[in-house]
Amino acid sequence: MFFDERIEQERGKITRNTMLIGTICALLCGILRALNIAVNMDHIHSYSKLYYFLPLGFEAAIAITGALTLLIGIILAHVSPHDEYGKAQCTAYYSRAGQLVLYIALIAFALFEPLSLLLTTNINFQGIGTEHVALHLFLLLSTYLAFSFKRHSIYFNYSILEAPQYKKAVLRNLGKLGVGVLVGLGLSLFAAACGGWLLRSSRTIGIMQICLILWSVLFVLFSITYALLSLLEYLSFYKKQLLSGAPLLTLYFVLFLRGSYTVISALIVKSNQTMVAQLMTLNYFAFLPLCAGFWLVLFLLYYHHEYYTATKDRLFHVGLILMLLAEALGSFSDFVLTLIQTILLPKHLTDISLHLLFADLNLWLLLLTHLVFLIGFALVIAGPVRKAHAPKGYLWGAVMMVVLTLTLEFLFNTQYYGTWQYLVNSLTWLLLYAYLFCFLLLLSRRLTAMEY
Repeated sequence: MFFDERIEQERGKITRNTMLIGTICALLCGILRALNIAVNMDHIHSYSKLYYFLPLGFEAAIAITGALTLLIGIILAHVSPHDEYGKAQCTAYYSRAGQLVLYIALIAFALFEPLSLLLTTNINFQGIGTEHVALHLFLLLSTYLAFSFKRHSIYFNYSILEAPQYKKAVLRNLGKLGVGVLVGLGLSLFAAACGGWLLRSSRTIGIMQICLILWSVLFVLFSITYALLSLLEYLSFYKKQLLSGAPLLTLYFVLFLRGSYTVISALIVKSNQTMVAQLMTLNYFAFLPLCAGFWLVLFLLYYHHEYYTATKDRLFHVGLILMLLAEALGSFSDFVLTLIQTILLPKHLTDISLHLLFADLNLWLLLLTHLVFLIGFALVIAGPVRKAHAPKGYLWGAVMMVVLTLTLEFLFNTQYYGTWQYLVNSLTWLLLYAYLFCFLLLLSRRLTAMEY
């Protein structure tokens, strides 16, 4: 392990900004979820009204801890000497504070997620589970962290990258992740048992089984993501050419997940299940495109770092930013709109005009998000074509893919054709990513031959 003062200072600033974003978003989600519960409490409920607010402890833990640590950081910055030693103190504080907030967030999730599962299914309104809040916060904050780190040429594993036994160090970190997952699982099982006893619920064993499955899935997804990230950093750090091939490896995983989701969609459509059963089954595999989107963010960040550093292609840079905005901010804004919609759910069910309004909002937000992504996709290809790094035919192909995708998106979101539309939509996006993969593979080979 080694210590770099510049890297530590930048990491401190990034950690501070991450805590600020996380605190604001957690506070926003907590307020919206609390309003949802308060407004819908007039409906029939099984337990005391106060119990339904308990899952909000997850957002409260993040918001309170984040606000306190940021306040202490502001005070420390004013009382510390304004020299290199004072800056080092503040940097070290934010690094430790960031780890503390992360640990508290994980503990809060482990404790309050079982309560959320026990309560949201025993009240007559559509409740937003704690797992959805945690997932969208994780995607938003991890995207910001990854973008900021690559912007300042910082590696997540910088302290072990030059270690002679890098693979063993990565395995040790995976072992620590496993221990953390076991601790989280234990806390969740304890919270489920206590919650079941408190609420006198007959579903305690079922909730425990769900917690076991949830933490097992989290361990698998986080392990794969960390292992992939570690491989990306290693290939990028020790690269022998302009493009290390590491980003293309990430895009390969994206294609694999997208392809798996497409195959599953086809099997579900061909089944003899009812329409509702098909949709419910398809929802079980919604994590596949979600993980594909997160790994796509990793691909965009690493490819941008390697290509833009060498070529300073502004069109490519703008395209990448648009794609990142669509993946991260688009997903979070859609989640916030869902939270607002659940607050008005009682009126939403009886007022047809309100129902149509939210249907239109969801439609146009989805189309806008995809439009931003597709414009970014076209610019990412247009940049290298403009610099003569790729044939012009690829740009025309990209334009055709954009037109085709937008046309299908508009048709499928304004007309209801059945569950097979999910299959066609999934296949279209799979072809889009495959086209991008082929283009970047060609670009990598051409740039390597040009010896940039």
